[in-house]
Amino acid sequence: MNIPTSSVAAATPTTPTTTATATTDANAASVGTDPYLAELKVLQDASDVYYNKTYEVSGQPYVHSILAECGSNCTTQKKISYNLGKKYRKLTFGVGIEDNSATREQVAVFTLIADGKPIFEKTTQKNEPVTSQEVDVTDVLTLELAVTATKNKSSQLVWMTPQLHS
Repeated sequence: MNIPTSSVAAATPTTPTTTATATTDANAASVGTDPYLAELKVLQDASDVYYNKTYEVSGQPYVHSILAECGSNCTTQKKISYNLGKKYRKLTFGVGIEDNSATREQVAVFTLIADGKPIFEKTTQKNEPVTSQEVDVTDVLTLELAVTATKNKSSQLVWMTPQLHS
């Protein structure tokens, strides 16, 4: 299987938005423009997952992000599912370990699963430079975001600013 693992371009950090901008973004998603994934209704949710917040990774804040908290007993993959309804053609995002995670020696695997098939996988470490990812989601009905902490499992794993594009 050929799963993309490399970046498209360096990520551009996103600065926190003001209340007016956040309201505009939420309204834009409701009228059919390119929504942030964190604004969509979740089909299946894992415990200790937080949506549409700003998290800091490698010293930069990322808005509209999704964080999966993985405690010291985290041994299985956490999955979050969305119904894309075959409406979008690509997903842009970054992945990383939140700066406030417990230790420096952390490693995690981020996987995207489209209609049951892996389409993206990346292993990352805490404080690793962030890269922007772009994945084709054309004709995808169900998209799953999966994370697994593989070293020093007490981690806060972040899907940074995931945005769908028509």
